[in-house]
Amino acid sequence: MTLGEKIKSFRIENKITQKELANMVGVSRTNIAEIEGGRLKGTLKFVNKLAEATNKPLSYWANGNEIEKSYSTYDALNVLIDAMIDSGMIKNDGKIGEKEGKLILAVLEKEVVLKIKKRENNK
Repeated sequence: MTLGEKIKSFRIENKITQKELANMVGVSRTNIAEIEGGRLKGTLKFVNKLAEATNKPLSYWANGNEIEKSYSTYDALNVLIDAMIDSGMIKNDGKIGEKEGKLILAVLEKEVVLKIKKRENNK
């Protein structure tokens, strides 16, 4: 399933409009429509905001289906690192700049919070 298909499915399941989701994520309605239609790819920053706004792990939006019990705590971080290498944010020498380090830490913190909430809900 593509990112656009996942976004549309999420919106339908949660009965929210493109405009409402756009407001949640901080982008335009047109941006959401373009991604849903496959005419625009979501950036790493967009997917990170989407994960935060929807309370879904980054790996859900970036990797396909949300993984339940076999979820690896490293999945979202691996997705993030791959995207950062592919986009040139992390150079071939492996050095991570201050800005990139902050982004990795922010994603890790969000994943930890989601994991804790998930454990609390399963009690």
